[in-house]
Amino acid sequence: MQLQKGPLGILGWFALKVTGRNPPVFSDSVVPVVEVGDNYLATSELQIQRQAVALLLAVNTGATFVVPNGKVWRLIAAGSFGTNNAADNALVSVDQIALLSPLSTVFSVPIVLGPYQTGANGRGCAGTFRPPIFLPSGWTVSWSRNQSAAVTVTANVQVGIVYQEFDL
Repeated sequence: MQLQKGPLGILGWFALKVTGRNPPVFSDSVVPVVEVGDNYLATSELQIQRQAVALLLAVNTGATFVVPNGKVWRLIAAGSFGTNNAADNALVSVDQIALLSPLSTVFSVPIVLGPYQTGANGRGCAGTFRPPIFLPSGWTVSWSRNQSAAVTVTANVQVGIVYQEFDL
């Protein structure tokens, strides 16, 4: 395969221009690597876990999903969705997913998922982990929502994760 020699060609994007000239054939410089792990793991059972959370006139709320003993989770996606009462439409809410180590609740990896709003009252967040994250037993996937003020009317939120579960 002959390649473009210009400074904005594919070799420039890969920063492969060496000693002032580009190699004439792509395969002389780059060996493609294909990740096939998803193909091997695709035969395992895909699981979706949901949990309903009520916003009970509070500013903060949360939910947790704990990896059971003797299991490993391959976390693929996480998200939440709920509807506020019209009286609470002006509230600003931030949803966050954190991965908590079993050794310390202080250590966490917060992952702020892209917030979205649907309709006048619908709010939530969702995200896909690429590549998926492997979590050993005892780890916790923790969801939290922080709002600018307490909700005036109780609202329900559905929180969910998509994962594959394997035995140790």
